[in-house]
Amino acid sequence: MARLFDLTGRESTAVGDPPPERVPTTGKHRRDIQGLRGLAVLLVVVYHTGSFVTGGFVGVDIFFVISGFVITTSLLGEFDRAGRISLRAFYTRRIRRLLPALAVTLIVVAAISALALSPFGPQVTAAKTGLAGAVFASNLYLYLSPSGYFGAPAAVNPFLHIWSLSVEEQFYIAYPLILIGGWRLLAGSATAEQRRRRLSLLLAGVALASLAACIWLTELTPGRFGISDPARLAFYAPVTRAWQFLAGALIASAAPAVWRHRPRIADAATILGLAMVLVAALSFSEFTEFPGFAALLPTIGAVALILGGGWSASGIGRRLFGWTPLVWLGDISYSWYLWHWPLIVAARMVWPDAGLAPAAAAIVSLAPALLSYRLVENRIRFSPAFSGRRVVTLAATCIISPLLALGGLRIGTTGNWGSSSIESTSSQLAFHADEVRGCSTIDALSAAACRWEPSGTSAGTVVLIGDSNAGHFTEAAAAAANDLGMTLIASTSSGCPFLALTMSRPGVGFDEACAVRVRAETDRLIAMRPAAVIIASASDLDLQVSDALRPADGSSIAVAPADKATAWAKALAATIGELTANGIKVLVVHPVPRFPEFDPPTRCTTAAALVDVAGCGASRPRSDILEERRSAFESERAAVTAGAGAASLDVLDDLCPGDPCRTHEGERWDFRDWAHISTGASLRLAPRFEAALAALVG
Repeated sequence: MARLFDLTGRESTAVGDPPPERVPTTGKHRRDIQGLRGLAVLLVVVYHTGSFVTGGFVGVDIFFVISGFVITTSLLGEFDRAGRISLRAFYTRRIRRLLPALAVTLIVVAAISALALSPFGPQVTAAKTGLAGAVFASNLYLYLSPSGYFGAPAAVNPFLHIWSLSVEEQFYIAYPLILIGGWRLLAGSATAEQRRRRLSLLLAGVALASLAACIWLTELTPGRFGISDPARLAFYAPVTRAWQFLAGALIASAAPAVWRHRPRIADAATILGLAMVLVAALSFSEFTEFPGFAALLPTIGAVALILGGGWSASGIGRRLFGWTPLVWLGDISYSWYLWHWPLIVAARMVWPDAGLAPAAAAIVSLAPALLSYRLVENRIRFSPAFSGRRVVTLAATCIISPLLALGGLRIGTTGNWGSSSIESTSSQLAFHADEVRGCSTIDALSAAACRWEPSGTSAGTVVLIGDSNAGHFTEAAAAAANDLGMTLIASTSSGCPFLALTMSRPGVGFDEACAVRVRAETDRLIAMRPAAVIIASASDLDLQVSDALRPADGSSIAVAPADKATAWAKALAATIGELTANGIKVLVVHPVPRFPEFDPPTRCTTAAALVDVAGCGASRPRSDILEERRSAFESERAAVTAGAGAASLDVLDDLCPGDPCRTHEGERWDFRDWAHISTGASLRLAPRFEAALAALVG
C-alpha cells in the first residue's frame, strides 16, 4: 500500500498508487487545508441561500487554488521518487474520487426534477445541464445557454453548480501532460532544485497568459470578434480559469524554497489572506465584473492562506483552519457541494414563498451529503477492489447510468409528459425570436440573423430597439413590418433601455456600458437612416427600481420619483429628437401589465401543472396596473408629444380587455412570465403594430 494526498489534502491509501510529496513542516496531515476547503464550501452554500454573503461564489475560486496545490504536490512528489508520473494512477484516483458521488447525485436529482421542477423550461434546462455534466461539459453548455450563472433561469437549474467540476476535469485532462512535458524538457537541469525552479517559471508563464486572457475577455465589449458574451466565456472557460489552479500549483512546484520556516510572517499572511477572501465574499455580487481583475482578490487570498499555514505549524492559520467543525466541513465538502444546490432549488419550487426554505434546505442537504461521503465517496475511493479494468467499468457505469436517467427526463420533457395542456402552454411560453436568434449584441444591427425580410422587394427598414420589453414585441414588429413590405431589424439588450441617460441600480451603480451602447446604436441608426424605429422598454420598472438617473447632457442627477420621471421624459425626448431630426420616424410602445405573482419557471411544478395548468396563472385589478405604470406612461407621452415625427402605441387594452387583468384566458397565454408577454400574444398584436407603423411612415 502506498500513501497519497487526495483532493481534500488528506492522506489516504490505495493499492498501486505512488505516494505524493509531503510539504515540509506539514506533517502527515495539514488540517488547515481541509479547514480552508470547509470555508470555501460554506461560502458557496451560504451564498446560494440568498444571504448577505453576496460574493460567496468566490468559494469556487478557493477550491481551484487548493486543487492545483494538492494535485501538483502529489504529482511532483511522484516525480521525485519514481522519476515519472503514472497517468493511469492519476486518472484512476480522479475517477474513484469524483465519478461515483457525482453519478448518484445526477441520478437522484433527475428523479426529483421530474417531480418538483416546472415543465416550462427548468426541466429541459436541468436535463441538458445534467447530460453535459455527466461527461464533464456543463460549463460549455451553460456558456451557450441564454442565461448565465447569475441569471434568473439559473436559480431553478438544479445542476447549475457542477460547472466548476467540468472546468476542473477539463483542466486536469491537459495539466499532467503539461507537467510531464515541462519536467522532461528541463531534464538537463544540474540539480533537482534547479529543475523545480525552472518548472515554476514555466508554470508562471502559462498562468500569466491565462490570467491575461481572463482579464481581456472579461473586459471585452460584447460582440467583438464574434464573441457575444466574452465575460461569460471568461467565467466558464477552463483556459481562463487555469491561472487559479496554477496559482496553487506554483506553491507546490516552488518547494522547498517556499516552505522554509517563516513563523514571523505566517500569521501576517493568514490575516491578509483571510481578509482578502472575506472582503471578496462580502463585497462582490452578481453585478461585479467577474472573473477579470476581481478574481485576483480571492485567489491571492487563498494562496496567502495556504502559505501562512505552511510556514508555521503553530501559527494562527493552523489553529484557525484546523478548527474541528471547519475540518469536518472540509471532509464532506465535495458531497455537500453536490447536494446543497439541488435541494435549495427543490425547496424554492415547493415553497416559493417561504423565505427560510433555501437555508433550511442547505442544512438538510448535510444529511444526503454525509451519506454520500461515507457510503459512496469513501467506500469506493479507498476500496482496493477498484483497480485495473474495474476502474474502466466503474467509469463507464458512472457515466452511462446518469446519461440514461437524464435522458429519460429529457424524453419526458420532449413529450410534455403526455399532457396536451402542458404542450400547448410550453409552446406559448417559448423564448422570443430576438433571444433565439442572438440579437442582444450591438452587432445585431448588421447581423443577418436579426433581419426579417418581406416576401418581395423591401420598401424600407424598421428597427426594433430597447431592452427585453422591446424583445417581447419581436414577433409583432416583424409581422407588421413584413406585411407592409418592409424589413425588420431587432437589436435588444436586457436591462438596457434605449434613451439618452445612464441608470443606477441598487448595488450596481451607474450602468456605463449601457450608456455607451445606446450612444453607439444611436450613431449607427443615424447612419443607417431606417424609415422608422420602434422603441420599447420596461420604463415603469426602471423608474421604480433605479437609485438615480443621470441624463446624457450632464444635468443634475435625479433621485426623487418625480425628478426621475421628468429626467426620463427629457432623455427620451432628446433621443427621439435626434432621430427625427435625421428623418427617422419613431414609435414608442408603452409598458405592458406586470404580474409579480406569476412565474411559471418557479410556480408550476410538474405535479401541479399536470393537474391544473390554468392554476399557474395570476390576475390583478386593472386599477393597480394603471396606477403602477402611470408615471412611466405620462413620461413617455410627454416625450412623444414634444416634437414631430413620433407617435406612441399602448397595447394595454389588448392585453387587459377586462377587469381584473389576467395572464391567460383558458389555455391561451398572454404572458410568458411576470414582466413579458408570450410569443402568441406578440403575434396577436401584429395588426396594432401594423396600423401604427402605417400611420407613422405613410
